[in-house]
Amino acid sequence: MNSSNTKLRSLILEDELKHQDTLRFLLARYCPQVEVVAAGDSVAEGCRLLQEYQADLLFLDVELRDGDCFELLEQAGSLSAGLIFTTAHDHYAIRALRFAALDYLLKPLVVSELKTAVNKVHSLPSGRSASRFSFADGRQKPGAISRSKHLIALATPSGFSMVHIDDILRLEAIDNYSKVYLRQGAEYIVSRSLQDCETLLADPRFCRVHKSHIINLEQVSRYVRGKGGYVVMSDGGTVNISIRRKEQFQQAYTRL
Repeated sequence: MNSSNTKLRSLILEDELKHQDTLRFLLARYCPQVEVVAAGDSVAEGCRLLQEYQADLLFLDVELRDGDCFELLEQAGSLSAGLIFTTAHDHYAIRALRFAALDYLLKPLVVSELKTAVNKVHSLPSGRSASRFSFADGRQKPGAISRSKHLIALATPSGFSMVHIDDILRLEAIDNYSKVYLRQGAEYIVSRSLQDCETLLADPRFCRVHKSHIINLEQVSRYVRGKGGYVVMSDGGTVNISIRRKEQFQQAYTRL
């Protein structure tokens, strides 16, 4: 969306002044690439600010003085700005994800999570619209892994985090949960079985190579032959291929 040397023109929509001030302070101190150009506390003011400023990034509290931010987003239609929700309410997360939010942060804000959310703006395709994507299952409960055309919504202890599907290296089963490994080194635990994740991903780039592992075939550096063999991923990690899934893996890999 922007080069790393360009300031991200940002708007804050938050109904409490103290929370506006806190977010301004955190952004000024820890996210120098962000320039807060204006702030408001209502849907009406948000509509005015969106018309007045060409914003790259919106920080949205859900509950505003005269309604909620979803009303604002509905009225605004297609936006080129990235959306980061900052709220005390976790039950709006699924609605937020339908608008392809970059992140959903719960108050009190954690600096490391705020920085991570802001950094996601630079990984967006140029001109990407932040208007709603269609999710595979809009009825999924918190703790799920949800899918849009380009993004995956991962539940985190503080809310939800949107990641690009291309950034997923692999998934590993841990009891009834799944661990998701990203190219940047981040890891997430989601409350879904690996079988559920396999169904929800539904992408030819992802292949179940073991009862405990799904890999992104585009992130395989090399395959080492053996009884089942193993793959070396782009981050240097290795994943064993089970004997019964070896042929399936080889066929999927050669089709890419």
